[in-house]
Amino acid sequence: HYGVLEEEMMTPVCRHLLHIPLDDITPAFTDYLQERRRANGSFNNAPAGDGGDGNILNTYWGIYGLQWLNRSDEGMDKKTIAWIRSCQLKNGGFTHQPHPVIGANDEVAYTWAAVKTLARLSAKPADEKACIGYLLSLRNADGGFGNRPGLPSTPMSTYYAIDALKALN
Repeated sequence: HYGVLEEEMMTPVCRHLLHIPLDDITPAFTDYLQERRRANGSFNNAPAGDGGDGNILNTYWGIYGLQWLNRSDEGMDKKTIAWIRSCQLKNGGFTHQPHPVIGANDEVAYTWAAVKTLARLSAKPADEKACIGYLLSLRNADGGFGNRPGLPSTPMSTYYAIDALKALN
């Protein structure tokens, strides 16, 4: 019953990209997304009623989906912006949720999701300069980017870093 939100989002995203109407899925899918949105504006795979905080990657996909479905809630969007900004670490990178007990580390995919979601909500990281510095610290001598500072380059890490830097101009 806990489908992976990113995979669930591919239906409306692909339909939109292929210019297939969304009308037949909009009410049920909007309900599905709203059930996964926490009171703080974040999203996760499990319904909010099951407890737990959101995840920054799922929050990206949730906001992305709501926007494709032409749904927005300014009051919740402000909470989402605050929640995402609270995921930023002192080094400028982002972690998966504010003050996590487990896995409190920066990661290029988390940073990408934060930057892209904030951009979708017409916002920027709380410390934009530190975020840019963090992303640039991921660059390696081979021209690619790693998942974290000092790690080898990968194609996905390189994509995430360049796309986030592009979103930050």
